Amino acid sequence: MASNSSIVTLKAIMPTVSKFDLRSVTAEVQKELENEAKYLEKQFKKTTRTWKHKPRFESITAVTGQSMELLVGTDDVIYGWVNNGTKKHPITPRNKSGLLRFRKDGYKPKTRVGVVNSFAGRKAKPPLYSFKEVTHPGIKPRNFAANIARQREKTFVRKINNAVKRGIRLSGHGM
Repeated sequence: MASNSSIVTLKAIMPTVSKFDLRSVTAEVQKELENEAKYLEKQFKKTTRTWKHKPRFESITAVTGQSMELLVGTDDVIYGWVNNGTKKHPITPRNKSGLLRFRKDGYKPKTRVGVVNSFAGRKAKPPLYSFKEVTHPGIKPRNFAANIARQREKTFVRKINNAVKRGIRLSGHGM
């Protein structure tokens, strides 16, 4: 290594358990994760507020040792199509007539790309069209999960840092 190089080395010096009680820190972080999970579930529910189909959102929180986990989401297939988008695909009839019948003019979706919310939308207006097969153009991904995470990241980090500080104070060590 050249003599003019600069190296910064960081080493975490963790207090021993006898001097520092991690239980209070863990408890405070767990409480904050549970609060954040409730908030995030509300954000996800906003994206389906006007839907007839109501996906179920769930959360998992865990704090173990020096790691924490917060997962909020759904395994709902329709929500996945809207959140992640779909590719262009053929639609064929499933009825005896062998025809697809639908209206296409005036349709407005209930969700928008990049917006964490849902709106009234609008059904398509007459006339009724009939086709033997159509190619659906696909669904543009709404990216709700990524947008929610991006909007909340700074607040989440601040809240977790504050929870750690509260836990340290509660353990009898000032910070």
